[in-house]
Order: sequence, then C-alpha cells, then structure tokens
Amino acid sequence: MSQSRPPTPMGGAIAMVLVGGAVATGVVTVLTTFRAYPSPELLSFRASTGFFLLICALGGLVTALGLMLCRPRGPVPPILAAVSGFIVMEVGGRIGTVLAWLIGQETVPDALWKAIFKFQFNKYVAYELLAVLIAGGLAALRVALSGGFGPAQQRPPAWTGPQPAGYGQPQPGQPGQPGMPYPGRPPMPPPGQPYGAPAGQPAFAPPPGSPPPGSQPPPPTGQPYNAPPPPDVTPGGSLGGPQG
Repeated sequence: MSQSRPPTPMGGAIAMVLVGGAVATGVVTVLTTFRAYPSPELLSFRASTGFFLLICALGGLVTALGLMLCRPRGPVPPILAAVSGFIVMEVGGRIGTVLAWLIGQETVPDALWKAIFKFQFNKYVAYELLAVLIAGGLAALRVALSGGFGPAQQRPPAWTGPQPAGYGQPQPGQPGQPGMPYPGRPPMPPPGQPYGAPAGQPAFAPPPGSPPPGSQPPPPTGQPYNAPPPPDVTPGGSLGGPQG
C-alpha cells in the first residue's frame, strides 16, 4: 500500500476494528452452529480440537482484516483488536450454540442455558487466546508498516512561490537595498557606492595630472608662485624717465 497516503484518524481505525469484529462474530456464529449441532454426522470432526482452533484463527483474522484497509497509528488499534478477538469468540460461540440447539431440537434445556452463559475458565477459553494473538498481532504489524510506532515524519512545506517581505523590510530593488540582478541588468551596488564603481575606489576620480581637491591652481607659465607684481615700467612711472 502506498506510503504517501495520510494516516487514518483514530476514530476511523476504531470504526474499522468494530466492523471487523462484527463480521468476525458472524463467521464464528456460523461455524459454532455447525460444530454444536446435535447430530451424529461428522461428530468426530466437529467436536475435535483442531476444528475449534480453526474457528479461533478465523475469528482473529477477520477481526483484524478491517485494519488492513487503512493506515492506523498508535497502540490503541492493536489493543482494541486483541480485546475484540476475545469478545468475538465469547459472543459468537454462545450465539452459535444456542442457534444449533434451536435448529436441531427447537428448544434449549435450562441447564444448557446456564452452562452457556456462565463463564468459566477451561481449555477452550485458553484456545480462544489464539484469536486474541492473531487479531492483536496483525493489527500491530499493520501499524508498524504504516510507521505508527516510529517518530512522526514531518512533511516539507509545499512551495508556494516567493513570500512577501515583512512589515518594515524593503523589497528587493527598492531604495535602501541593492537590487537583485536579472538578465540584462548588473547587480546594484551597495548603499554609499555609486553605480558602476568598484569597491575601494571613489566614484568620480580626477583625471591624471590634476591637482587634488582643495589645493590652489599652479601659477601661469614664466611667473613664480606668490611672486610680487612687476614694477611699473610705463612712461612716467617710478622707473621711467623724468616725468614732464
């Protein structure tokens, strides 16, 4: 049976045990009626211990048959199946004995009524434990095959696509978070670094040979830096000839 099926709920497993017990009670009733029928035909076979053990085996097998159709879990279904196997033998055996006498003799003696419905432990009650072992053992085996006695296996969650970000978290590609790359677009740089500039290098590097930011421009060619202005050499100046 496929292991991908979900486990059967406890109520469903108990219902299957009860259905199996009801069917098993009918089977045991029919076989017990044939065994207790007051007739000399096949009496040695019908009254033999082997035939009674066959009835017990069939009662336990049919009781646990309902659990074979589901996936029970836990120790409750095997325990309930074992108890049901014993009840099936007790109830089915008594009903079958009464039916056998009603069919064969059309009446049941009072002494027989008391003997039928009075519980006493004897070898036949010990034989009925075979039905208990078969019903409980098959139910426990079915639970073990279903993984009911081992640790519960958690199924991985189904994939439902990308989940939205939580409250206060920026979405990918929004301001304050680097965008995610996709075909035709390189990944966005981290905050504080301009687009396209490698890490550790300024965004707008000055051209080679240019002065660093904040320095004074160099003097014109042919004039020293911070030199005084040249003397007035115009006519009539301080270095010129006598001013008329």
